[in-house]
Amino acid sequence: MSSLLIDIGNSRLKWAFKKQDRLEPGRPVQSIDGIFDFDGIWNKLEPPARILVSNVLGEETDRILQRWIDSQWPVFVEFIHSCSKGYGVENGYQNPDQLGVDRWISMVAARAMFKEPVCIADCGTAITVDVVDGQGRHQGGVICPGVKLMQDALIRGTRKLSFDGLVPGALLGLDTGTGIYSGTLTAAAGLIEKLLEEAEQSLKTKLKLLITGGDAELVMERLRVSYLAMPNLVLQGLAVIESAGGSAAAKA
Repeated sequence: MSSLLIDIGNSRLKWAFKKQDRLEPGRPVQSIDGIFDFDGIWNKLEPPARILVSNVLGEETDRILQRWIDSQWPVFVEFIHSCSKGYGVENGYQNPDQLGVDRWISMVAARAMFKEPVCIADCGTAITVDVVDGQGRHQGGVICPGVKLMQDALIRGTRKLSFDGLVPGALLGLDTGTGIYSGTLTAAAGLIEKLLEEAEQSLKTKLKLLITGGDAELVMERLRVSYLAMPNLVLQGLAVIESAGGSAAAKA
């Protein structure tokens, strides 16, 4: 039987069935006022054998999802949490629980696929960049507003700024909209490139750059360094945990 893997982000839900060693992703779903239509996503599907969930929205979303699953399927839901150590990765946070579960699971996926130092950039509602060394030790990371949050902050916090006249793809804007669009994408790409450069200097080794997140394709257009696009990195990490037979419990 298959396992259902669920990645709930700040504004989007991604999911996939894992059948043996194969992932079959479904269509991503945007939230409406922070609510997801679980019935519209899964009501016609056969019950899975297991359900593993990564959720960054908090306990209320956990409860809503749990109630929906209880009403549909006789399946136990495994909500994954960040661990201090597991699946070949050592959490670098002093308080391991404080590390976002999506970031933890992404590192688990990266470690399983690449036994080498990596830099993981997640370009979502927030932009996070995490570094993992060649021994699987998390060296830490940074968090900043995502592209859309930066754009919204500019428009809300200043007068007479809008996206009117936007020309996507232009580097230098000849109108306000294009200037905001290009400036925020360039800022995001610059952050990733700067962190990658300094991490490589600190660790004295090259890092494999992995890019994920809803705005990854936009940011990748501005990057001047080599990278690998990994759109389903959290789902791939959930698949690693599922294959190991674990849930929140760590596996060395």
